[in-house]
Amino acid sequence: MQEETHTTHHKKRRNATNIILVIVSIILAALLIGVVAWRVVEGRDTFHAVFLKTGDLYFGKLVRFPTFGMKNIYFVQATGNEANPLSIQKFTNVFWGPDDVLQINKKEVVWMTKIRKDSDLAELLRTNPDLQKQTVPQAQERTIPEPKGIPLGAPPASKN
Repeated sequence: MQEETHTTHHKKRRNATNIILVIVSIILAALLIGVVAWRVVEGRDTFHAVFLKTGDLYFGKLVRFPTFGMKNIYFVQATGNEANPLSIQKFTNVFWGPDDVLQINKKEVVWMTKIRKDSDLAELLRTNPDLQKQTVPQAQERTIPEPKGIPLGAPPASKN
């Protein structure tokens, strides 16, 4: 009789432990889902600037998993024009045709910052993601001329 009571008490204790483990697992899963959902919603329209030790400046969406990097990438390019020395180019528009994903070694990052959603640059990238019209948002919008030599933002010439 005493052994039967001990076994019943042990089963109740095990059941209580299992219930606690299930509750803790559900809470942890809910927290994980909440964090992932928040990161997705938070980062949807958020652009960042990343400046590397090489002197390259990239704009785009940060990617932290599975590796650190960027997607939806733009970069600053020298134009050779004194009046308008810089332009913003879509990374995939360069003549060698890279993918729109860039893995970055974190040790090479000098600084990075979030670009305000109300900034001229963020507005340009949201409204003209392929940068069809090469412009620099300023008080007065003006067209940026193509640099001399190979136009990096243009598709390669056909061989016909």
